[in-house]
Amino acid sequence: MLFISKPPLNALLASLLLTVGTAHAATFSFSGMNGEWVTPSFENGGAPVYSQSAGSPSSIGTGISPTNADFTYKTGSGFFKTTQFAMDNGTPGTAADTLTWGVPASFGGTASGYSFVLSNTAENISVTPGAPVSFLLGTFTHYNNPIESSSYSLVQTGFSMTASGFSIDGNSMGGAAYAFGVTHTETPNSGTCANGANGSGINLNGCADKVHVDVLAPMAFTFGGVDYTMSVGFDPLGGSGVSAADYWTKENATNTANLYAVFTATPVPEPETYAMLLAGLGLLGFRARAKWLK
Repeated sequence: MLFISKPPLNALLASLLLTVGTAHAATFSFSGMNGEWVTPSFENGGAPVYSQSAGSPSSIGTGISPTNADFTYKTGSGFFKTTQFAMDNGTPGTAADTLTWGVPASFGGTASGYSFVLSNTAENISVTPGAPVSFLLGTFTHYNNPIESSSYSLVQTGFSMTASGFSIDGNSMGGAAYAFGVTHTETPNSGTCANGANGSGINLNGCADKVHVDVLAPMAFTFGGVDYTMSVGFDPLGGSGVSAADYWTKENATNTANLYAVFTATPVPEPETYAMLLAGLGLLGFRARAKWLK
């Protein structure tokens, strides 16, 4: 008698799912990359205010829409003018893009601020469906310096990333653009901290500030039967490749983290593949029913 061995149900299902999810690696090529801070907003004593577009604004208020033009906002007059906040996106490429805010709490001190330095102006990334692939966007720094409680502080800002050239497997896709947002929480140095005991660890010099990053305009598209999406996150340890949305920064210190982009690829099954999967699942159901009736 000839015995024909039957593969286990889980092996059949794995085979079918593998058939559905099979897709080749794609190479993304970016060139002419640049980044800029855009539309920052600030508050003063808990009241939100927005920067004007350029120069030294004569007035600010909630009805003013900010743009990405560089600016410096000062209060006072003559010799007693004091810079409250400023934005300088530098020159395109890998120059530092900076935001600064606040009046130093002590004589000779410096304002708080952000700095972002793009890693490269060109990137080549190989993305294979099934496993997220990360690459370094650049270096983020928060200069968490003590500032007067009555001075202006950052609430949130956007950061726009662009690439003048973008191709997939040598096929030109034109340019590429995406944006992420940063929400800043300026915490008081005294009292109970939100993320641990005051006076130790990250809160050694007072309660740490929280920097939160979110994708505002995700890079999402379909190419060659695969859906691609991109997210961003901090890696405070530097080099681990494990990204996080929140970054707690120590008071009275320079805090630096890598900012990574993470691509995720998900194959899109073709109609005939769906039919194969449904037929396979029907076979599995029949096998299971036959086994149960024995």
